[in-house]
This record gives sequence, C-alpha cells and structure tokens, in this order.
Amino acid sequence: MPQFTSDQDPVIALTLLRQSFAKKIMDAGNSSDLETKIRLADEVVKEYDESIPNLSIMDKYQESKEEPAIVLLRKELRSQLDVATRMADRYSEQFKIAQEKAAEKQAKKDRYIKLSMNSLDAQIQLIREIEYKDIPNLPELQQIADELHQTLTKIRDEYETHIKTGKRNGQTISLQEAWKLIDKQWEFAIATYHAARANLVQRLQQPLKTAAEEAVGVVRAQRARTVIGKIDKVLEELTNKIDGIGHSHPEAKNVAKNLHATLLEARDNYFVQLVNGEENGETIDADEAGTLFKARCKLAISVAMPTLEKDLSWGDYLKNMLKAIVNAAIYVVTLGHVNGFFAYSKSEASEVVATADEELQHADQISFSPQI
Repeated sequence: MPQFTSDQDPVIALTLLRQSFAKKIMDAGNSSDLETKIRLADEVVKEYDESIPNLSIMDKYQESKEEPAIVLLRKELRSQLDVATRMADRYSEQFKIAQEKAAEKQAKKDRYIKLSMNSLDAQIQLIREIEYKDIPNLPELQQIADELHQTLTKIRDEYETHIKTGKRNGQTISLQEAWKLIDKQWEFAIATYHAARANLVQRLQQPLKTAAEEAVGVVRAQRARTVIGKIDKVLEELTNKIDGIGHSHPEAKNVAKNLHATLLEARDNYFVQLVNGEENGETIDADEAGTLFKARCKLAISVAMPTLEKDLSWGDYLKNMLKAIVNAAIYVVTLGHVNGFFAYSKSEASEVVATADEELQHADQISFSPQI
C-alpha cells in the first residue's frame, strides 16, 4: 500500500493510489484463478480502509481537501472500493460453490473407489472359494490356482493405485479408462488360468483313466465316460447359447462365460474323482463325488443367475440345466430307480435337458461305485 508522508502532494498521492486500485481490479477481473481474484479484490478493500483515514498525514491535505481534483479523486477511490467489495463478495461466493462442488466430486470418487474395490475384493474371494473348493489333491492344480489368485491381487492393487492417483506410467488416466484396462487384464488372467488348467487336466486324465480302467474294469470306466458325456452335452449347449448372445449384453456374456468355465472345471474335478476314487488322499465314492460336484454347480449357477435372468431371461434355462446336471450325477450312483426326480418347466431349454429324464428312465439298473 502507498505510504503517505508529510511532504507528499495529495493529488499525486491519491492519483497513485487510484492507479494501484485500477490495476488490481483489472488483474482480478482478468485472472482465471478464483483465489487470486479474491486476494486482489481484498487488497483493494484493505488498502482503502488503511489509506483514506490517514490522508491527514500529508501537510497539504487539510488546506486542499475541498479542491475539485481531490474531491474527484476521493469519489473515484470510493467507486473503486465499491467495485472491489462487490468483486470480493462475488468471487468468494463462487469459490465457496467451487469448493462444495469439488468436495462433492471427491466424495463421489471416494464412493466409486470404495465400491469398485469392494467389488474386486468380493470377486477375488469368490473366485478363490470356487477354485479351491473341492480341488483335487494335486500340487499342479493348486499351484496354478495360487498363481491366479496372486495375479488377480496384483491387478487389483495396480488398479487401486491408478484410480487414487489418476496416473498410470506417468500418464493421466480416467476412472473409466482404468476400469476398461483392469477388465481386459482380469479377463486375460482368468482365460490364461482356464487354459493352463485345461491343459493340465487333459494331461492328467489319460493316466488316471487308464489306472481306473485297470483297477475297476472297462465297464466302470465306460459308465464314467457316459456320465461325463451327458454333462458335456449340457455344457456344449451352454456354449452355443453364449455364442448366440451377441454384443448387446457384454456383462451378461462375460458372466455366462465365467459360468461355463466354472462348470467345466467342476466337471473336470468330478471326472478325476470318479476315475481315481480319491479326494485329498482319501477314498471317495460316487455318491460323495456327486454331492461335491452338484454343490459346486449349484453355487456357480446361483452366482450367475441374477445377471443372466435380468439381462437374458435365462431363469428357466439355468434351473433346467442344473436339473440335468443333478440327474447326470444321480445316474452315476444308480442307473435305476430315478423315475421322475425332477419335472422340467417349459422354456427354450435344450433337447439335452428335455431328454435327460427319459434317458434315466430307460437306463439299466446297475450300481456304480468308484471304490477299488
């Protein structure tokens, strides 16, 4: 602020003060930063309040304060004060609104982060429960399941960093871009796991099948393959339905793909248990293996049901598919006495589902037990 001295000319001093106010008011109006606008406007108000009461410090002011030039300068300074006051009030209100909007935006972002992280954590937990539930006691299978869990956890942690910092590899990334990225990484990790698991199971199945056939005979092995064949037909039709979804329901299609992959893994575990007759180093019979298989299928279908029912109206289809799978497992335990375990509802369900009950009714009454 200009400091008045006793020897100053009042006209010159007030002119300098007016020029200072004019520059600050202009700078405040031109600035794009609200805090700068408020600061400059407040400085004008403060300098006016501190300067005008001290005009009498100048010796010549008292004798010339009524001169037209000085009166005009004081009016102009007062007008500048009014402008600066209005600017300060307006900019302060705008700044308050901007802060409230920023706080609301941050709160929404925080809620989004919390919800998305909770969703990912729940998915990781669900995948872990499904993949580790009733898994055969084979180190190779346990190892690739562990690797999947580690990979998904790493993807989850990187995603959390991206959405909290808004940066990835030094580049700005939006919440939507971060989600698209993790979606691709997530799908790739699960697809890689399924491929590795399928290859491993395929490699392990042949010696297990051979050992089972040598231990319990060709008839038992053939019946095990027959049951798995029934399940494979159900899964084949599910594959066909997935292929027919198209691109209008991407979320539902992903859920359906994950359901198919989970059921396929359950089928693989079931087959290994049937032909090997063991689970975690202990003997397991067909009834127990079937119970484990049905429970896993029911869990997978119940998880997928809400999305597939809402988006694709697959409610009846999924219920009938579960019934066909359950009937196939019942078929293992006894190929007779299964007349009418379930009645199918009318829908577009497959011929596989529709004929499963008929096949059960005409099957020979032959007991099946995988115990050696």
